[in-house]
Amino acid sequence: ANTDPPPQYFVLDLSDLIKKPDIINVFGFYCWHDYSTNPAEIELMVSSDGRKFGSVGVYECEIAAGWQYFRFSPVPIAKAQLFKVVVLKNGGDGQTYMNQVLIGYEQLQHAESELEKLLPP
Repeated sequence: ANTDPPPQYFVLDLSDLIKKPDIINVFGFYCWHDYSTNPAEIELMVSSDGRKFGSVGVYECEIAAGWQYFRFSPVPIAKAQLFKVVVLKNGGDGQTYMNQVLIGYEQLQHAESELEKLLPP
């Protein structure tokens, strides 16, 4: 595991998804706990081939437990085969803490209500 301080990143390969939207416009992440290593600032990037990534936005995050959602301008899935999440800052130092992620095309209120049905009480 990477224990260096941010920036840190991970890349999600969306090319082999069985079900995927034609476009994406929302990213979310879930942290079970309120740790100082939770993301404080992220940049979301997309690429069609992995050689060059374009930014879809930089977002401030709350250092808190729970879901956080970030909307960006719609991107065709063909241009977003690879989705890169760069943690520019976390609330502390070292490895960043994040439990689950979501990528999709939804109205935020609908996505949040659907996700809460999936989480244990």
